[in-house]
Amino acid sequence: MKVHYDLNNLPDWNHAVLTQGTFDGVHLGHRQLIKRINSIAKKEGGQSVVLTYFPHPRLVLNPHNNSLKLLNTLNEKIALLREAGIQHLIVLEFNKELAGLRAKRFIEEILIDKSGAKTLIVGYDHRFGRNRAGSVADLRDYESKGKFKVVEIEAQMLKDMAISSTKIRTALHEGAVDQAKGLLGSDYSLTGKVVEGKKIGREMGFPTANIS
Repeated sequence: MKVHYDLNNLPDWNHAVLTQGTFDGVHLGHRQLIKRINSIAKKEGGQSVVLTYFPHPRLVLNPHNNSLKLLNTLNEKIALLREAGIQHLIVLEFNKELAGLRAKRFIEEILIDKSGAKTLIVGYDHRFGRNRAGSVADLRDYESKGKFKVVEIEAQMLKDMAISSTKIRTALHEGAVDQAKGLLGSDYSLTGKVVEGKKIGREMGFPTANIS
């Protein structure tokens, strides 16, 4: 997988099959999406592309709200997307200027002019642009003009529960680790530096590693 940080320096795609979003956790729903992208890219003789954002939009739009606990660091997310088999990852800096783009400008400037998408893969409830006002209907309008093709994916379900990063965060917060694992499709893991703690665990007979 190749990682790109500059929208102005992307390869000349044969046929970019693109989806975009935060992809926190790279859970089962994300992986089904990526599987579909790779399949279409292979059929079209093109490239599978994920456009993601850093930092997370909520951290930019609500900088004083510390309630969001992300499942992954950027490096962890990159590793998970590589493992999922995506060919190209675009990491786009999310800032107030990008947040202010209305849906029409976002489609024309980011998806068409910069990213060069020929097929867009989107979830059934996909929202984008300023105040999340853009929807699949806006993308369909550009599809009718021959700008790109839109493929809409239904909600990925697990035991009648729509899979989402929010539900995984809630499960982990509540200690429902098995439920989180089911939604992720793998054990939840994290990375960090092991640091010295107060050594209380070993006194109780349960030595632990403290991760910063």
